[in-house]
Amino acid sequence: CPMEFNPVIDKNKPEPVYQQIKEQLLKLIRQDNLPPGTLMPSVKLVAAASGVSLRTADQAMQALVDEGICFRRPKKGTFVSGHGLAAVKPLCGIWCTHNRNSMHQDLLISQLYQGISAAAVERQFEASLLFDDPEQTIRLYKRIDSFDFRGVLVLESGKFRRMLELARLFPDKKFVFLNYRMRGFETSPDNVYAVVNNDFAGAYRLAEHFIANGCRSMAVFSWKLPDQDDLTYQERLRGFRQAAADYGLGFDPETDIVECSDLKSNRQNIISYLAAKKYLRSKPVPDMIFSTNDFIADGVKRCIEDEKLAGKVQAAGYDCLNPELAMQNGFSSIQVGYAAMGRTALDILSFPQTDFPRLTQIEPQLNIINQ
Repeated sequence: CPMEFNPVIDKNKPEPVYQQIKEQLLKLIRQDNLPPGTLMPSVKLVAAASGVSLRTADQAMQALVDEGICFRRPKKGTFVSGHGLAAVKPLCGIWCTHNRNSMHQDLLISQLYQGISAAAVERQFEASLLFDDPEQTIRLYKRIDSFDFRGVLVLESGKFRRMLELARLFPDKKFVFLNYRMRGFETSPDNVYAVVNNDFAGAYRLAEHFIANGCRSMAVFSWKLPDQDDLTYQERLRGFRQAAADYGLGFDPETDIVECSDLKSNRQNIISYLAAKKYLRSKPVPDMIFSTNDFIADGVKRCIEDEKLAGKVQAAGYDCLNPELAMQNGFSSIQVGYAAMGRTALDILSFPQTDFPRLTQIEPQLNIINQ
């Protein structure tokens, strides 16, 4: 039989051992969508895998036969019948809170949703939003026989620590973190996955493009993220810094990395505009100002124009959350595959038998606009 059967038996449970084996055999049928006529593992194999007697293993197999889920053929084995097996739809939870005061967050989450939704339709998957603390909802879904609850897709950096706690509480479920490169991921439980953009490579390739076209000095504008565990922008900064070092550009990280922030406002384009004005008036202007997102680049580009530096200084953003923003204001950027992240995350839950890497990086694309 090609199926792998690795049951977990707890003899301290009140539930009889044969019943535990039967339920895990039933889960095997449902998760693998085994068609009628599929040969099940033999009684001998089930007994060996479960560490029980042949009699106990036979009880488990007979229970499936009694419920009409399987049937037996003398001297040939036990087969899936398809009768008595209610249709079970795979289900995942989506954990995020829409913050409608943040345009950046809404656009990002919207694109992640698009990828998840498209993949869910293709995979015939149910996706349910989780609100507040999802622990009780997960426990509820695990008890509903008509759903095969696979795990949780997490879309916000602020939920990372709580997600690790949930992953330890539910080791049989997968928890997939999207978009954010989080500190501590490497030491997280084995059932935690991440699907992120390859931000280092994206920043490096963007800088390399402009270096190949004559850029000899640069600066980088970023935004100070409130979540200190979120290393997403740090990866982008690392890519820009490495490109500057490899190609010997005029670039001093101490003065040429400008980290913008304002506790009273989240208008990144306005704050970056003011920061750019101060920077451009304080020292020789660079050939290029890169930014760690397009909203920052929007403010920088407007400042360059107002300071009559168009043609001397170019601006570039990162993420293309709103492609029209870069196109209308004439700055290049990196196209992050947010929808691809959503699709990949759902694939991790769709194919439980596939050995996915715990960290998947989606390669970004250059979006070059002639300035």
